[in-house]
Amino acid sequence: MINSPYVGFESVNYYWLEGTWDKHNFDRVVPPNISEMICNIPIFQAVEDIIKWKPTNDGLARAGGIIRDDRGHTVVAFQEFLGIATNTYAEISAVAKGLEIAHNRGLNDIWVEMDSNVGIALIKEKYTGHWKVQHLLAKIHYLCSSMTVLFSHIFREGNTVADFFANKAVMEKSSQILSPEQIDRKAKGLISLDRFDLPNIRLG
Repeated sequence: MINSPYVGFESVNYYWLEGTWDKHNFDRVVPPNISEMICNIPIFQAVEDIIKWKPTNDGLARAGGIIRDDRGHTVVAFQEFLGIATNTYAEISAVAKGLEIAHNRGLNDIWVEMDSNVGIALIKEKYTGHWKVQHLLAKIHYLCSSMTVLFSHIFREGNTVADFFANKAVMEKSSQILSPEQIDRKAKGLISLDRFDLPNIRLG
């Protein structure tokens, strides 16, 4: 099992050379700084062509997000249950979905905040990435060609609202688009904190 944004079981040997990661081959598909990050991941087991490290989640991918106007008022929120997938796939899916919704609603000036530096690098530098996310990246680039879109990094603590909807997607095993009236009370509380720049505290 390979729990990585870029490596699939079917291609592990391509990225593995004499007991360590082959950074040269990683550099061909992702930015050098991301390649460096991946190659520094501590490996605790390597058996033949199977490489493992401790997973960072339960393997169930989810995407979530919220679209707000320039005053911080909610336009729409969304959640998607993606099944078994990587974190990067989920991050890229959330951006693609959010841009699609914005485009369909005629919104043209968009500021996207996401807590994944890997995702931002793949989108902004127009790298192809792993084949599993290539169609999503192509969709994002296509949508960006007809809108004015700014991408910026936000710390995870500032992304609590999007995380809430993503986790809700896993709990409900559902995907949906929510109007402001359909958003539950807890989510509205988180949105209000975020709107007025009040801190969220993350434990664990």
